[in-house]
Formats: sequence, structure tokens, C-alpha cells
Amino acid sequence: MLQNDMYKVYQTALNLERTVIDDAEKKAEKLISEAQAAEKEAISAAAESARLDAEQYEHRQRAKILAEYSNMVTEHTANCRTQLLKKREEIQNAVFDRLRKKIIEFTASDEYAEFLKRTLLSLKNGELSGKSDGIEIIISKNPADKTAALEIFSKAEIKVSDDIRLGGFIVRDIENGVMYDLTLDSSFDLKKSDFPAVSGLKISD
Repeated sequence: MLQNDMYKVYQTALNLERTVIDDAEKKAEKLISEAQAAEKEAISAAAESARLDAEQYEHRQRAKILAEYSNMVTEHTANCRTQLLKKREEIQNAVFDRLRKKIIEFTASDEYAEFLKRTLLSLKNGELSGKSDGIEIIISKNPADKTAALEIFSKAEIKVSDDIRLGGFIVRDIENGVMYDLTLDSSFDLKKSDFPAVSGLKISD
């Protein structure tokens, strides 16, 4: 009898032990499973964070490279434009220095006096047709200017101006308040200002 009771107690203890062990193993498996899931989630989150960081870094690097390239192109373009403007100015100055010398040589020739007379006659027979009084003619210091002016407009008031350096006339119709600039200086300046466009050396902005 006692032996049977002892056996029952022993079996109960064994069953209880097995229950405790099984329960512990289940809890351990659950904890391990939860830990593994948490680990996977952490790894996935870290990988996603690393991917985003890499994309942002790549974007920043690409933007930096593009900005550096843009600055380099802008600087190179500005340098080229500066060099082109400098070269064009050199060409323009050389061309108009020669032209100025040619004009000065022309104003010292007999052809210049004839040119002045033709110019004034054209004005007298055109815009100033029929007028002899109320005319003022501004001339350079070249004596040929005064001679031609008085030959065509004998009653004109003659004034000498230091502003007219190359030659020609400024004719004023005092009565009507109209002025005709027939100076070589104005023609020279106009051709110089038009030179970039008409010479084919215009530089676009």
C-alpha cells in the first residue's frame, strides 16, 4: 500500500516536472521567436535607413557635382566672352584708327573742298530750298570748311567749334529750329557704334 502511494507521488512529481519543463520550453520558444522577429525588424529598419542615407548622399553628391559643373561652365563662358570682347575691341580700334587717319588725309586734299560744296548744295536745294537768311553754320577749324560754307550760303552766320575735330558742318535753320548734322565726326561715331553688328563680330548675350 505504501509502496503504491509512493509510486503515485513519484509519478505526480514527474508529470508536474514535465509540465513545468514543457511550459518553460514553450515560453522560451515564444521568447526566441519574438527576439528573432524583433531582430529581423531591426535589421530591416537599419537596412531601410541605410538605403535612404545612401540615396540622400547620392543626391547631395549629384547636386554638388552639377553645381560645380554649372559654375565651371559659367566661369568659362564669362572668360570666353571677355576675351572675345577684348579681341573685338582691338579689331575695332585698329579699323577706326586707320579710318580716322584716312579721313584726316582726305580733309587735307582738294577733294574735301568739293565734297563740302556738294554736301551743302544738296542741303540748299533740298531741305533748305529757297532759304538764304536765318542760317547758322558751325564748322571745324579747317579753313576749307569756312570757304565752302560762305560760297554756298553767303549770308550764313559762321561759328567755329572745337567739338568738330574731323570736319564737316552743323547747319541750323534758326527760323524753324531745325538742325542738320553733316559733320564727319557724327558719321565716324555712327559707323563705329554700328561696327559690331555690320561687321559680323556681334557677340550675343
